[in-house]
Amino acid sequence: MGALGSIVGQHTPHRCAVQLGGLGQSPQVPIGACPSHVHCQICLRLCSGQPVAEIAADTDILPRQGLTLATPPNSVPFQNGTLLGGVAVKAVVVRSSEELAVVDAPEPAPGSGHVLVEVDAIGVGYVDVMARRGEYPYFPGAGSVPGLEVVGCVTAVGPDVPEGLVGQRVLALPAFGGYAEKVVAEADRVFPAPPGTDAGDVVAVGVNAMVAELALHRARVASGERVLVRGASGGIGVLATQIAHARGAEVIVITSSAARGERLRALGAAQVADRTDSALPGGAYDVVVDTVAGPDLGRHLELLRPNGRYVLCGAAGGVPGPESFEPLLRDFHRSPTLFAFSLNSVAPGDLRRSWTRIGTLLEEGRLSAVVDQRFPLAEADTALRRVESGKPFGKVVLFPR
Repeated sequence: MGALGSIVGQHTPHRCAVQLGGLGQSPQVPIGACPSHVHCQICLRLCSGQPVAEIAADTDILPRQGLTLATPPNSVPFQNGTLLGGVAVKAVVVRSSEELAVVDAPEPAPGSGHVLVEVDAIGVGYVDVMARRGEYPYFPGAGSVPGLEVVGCVTAVGPDVPEGLVGQRVLALPAFGGYAEKVVAEADRVFPAPPGTDAGDVVAVGVNAMVAELALHRARVASGERVLVRGASGGIGVLATQIAHARGAEVIVITSSAARGERLRALGAAQVADRTDSALPGGAYDVVVDTVAGPDLGRHLELLRPNGRYVLCGAAGGVPGPESFEPLLRDFHRSPTLFAFSLNSVAPGDLRRSWTRIGTLLEEGRLSAVVDQRFPLAEADTALRRVESGKPFGKVVLFPR
């Protein structure tokens, strides 16, 4: 790799710094600031204690991180993974598909259009499981911090941020980096937390409620329609059940036990189907909300009524094969519609409008948080494995303090 000088990212400024003694052919590389510490594999590999020689041996790391050379000011020095100055925060990094590590990282600093959030609660989702496995394309990989949803207080803002955000309690959607005591997020991806609510409850609603609400909104669920929810006990499913019920639909849920079924009835389900039974739930449906996908997707597509809508917003059961989509053509004359839905495609304004509608449901008592278990940040590995097991009823939440 040669004499690299200072290593600087071209993305969100975080003003951390690294000192890579002996990297490449240079006996000592000058200290420099990396503007995206929580996304930078070099910084976080150092913070987690990986030897410099191992990092230098990864000859593709610079182009993969999109890095250039520069000598920025205001650096906070690191040497071989040890913080030499500045303020440290705790963060969880992915070391491998089987290992997480809690490390000391420099406090991030918000750049233009970004805010710094002191985190009170962190949502744990299946996307984090996929990120750790290396199955999520937008996650930088080993040495990076998972976490796409946090609740906390805005403590600082960068340039070009609207006034009035400092001191506000918010739900924030960072581009990963959420498993930490502090995180930076884009200002247009922070939303006011309902006053007087528990941080764990807010994050348990959070992203999952936006997925459920926007999925049902796009599917135009109307009063009196029949809605089937696959994966109804999960973080999205328990909220889709409530929101569909609030829209006046007859909600049928698929879950794994009678006890879970009773809890879902209390949330608005009219009927419960046992997923351990090979038989599909009876009848036909105007809308199917599917967080599972997997090999049985095609069988559930066949349950749509004429002009029915199928919303695929997760794949906890794995990626379906091509044969799963055959009903779309075979039942062409019934005009079925399949939506593949991700929040990544939603504009900030639409996210904000969805959050407003969610807030109204919360205020009216027609939607409530469902928290499965709460864990300290140091037990992030246990929390992720619980989500991976498929056993949670509702949302798993981490707390940094």
